[in-house]
Amino acid sequence: MPAQLNLRTVYDLPITAPRAGDTFTAGGTTSVAWHTAVLPASGSPSHNGTLVLGFVQSADFSEYLDTEHPLASGFSLQAGAQSVTFPEDLPSRDDYIIVLFGDSGNISPRFIIQAQPTLSHIRVT
Repeated sequence: MPAQLNLRTVYDLPITAPRAGDTFTAGGTTSVAWHTAVLPASGSPSHNGTLVLGFVQSADFSEYLDTEHPLASGFSLQAGAQSVTFPEDLPSRDDYIIVLFGDSGNISPRFIIQAQPTLSHIRVT
C-alpha cells in the first residue's frame, strides 16, 4: 500500500530588516524583521523559526550559510522580529545575508558587517 501524503502549507515571510546596504559591526546586535500577514492567527510549534548568517559570492551567486551556528532559533514566526548578535570574529564583507528558516527559506537583501577594530594600537600605562 502506498504511503499517504499530508498536505502542507508553506508560508512566504519576506525579510524587511536588515535592508540592502545596512552596515553593522561584528559583535553588534540588531533586529531581524519579516512580514507575518500570511501566517494564521493561532500559532503551533511548527511555526518556529531559525535565523542563520551567510554571504553570497558575487562571482557565482552561491550562498554560504553558517547553519552550524544559528543567530537565533526556536522563536515564534508570528513575532515578526527577533534580536540577534553577530559573532565578534567576523571579517569585513559587503555581501552578508540572513536567512529565515521556518516553512521556507527567506533571504534578506545583502548588507555590510565591518570587522571589529583591533586594539593593538592602544597602549596601556
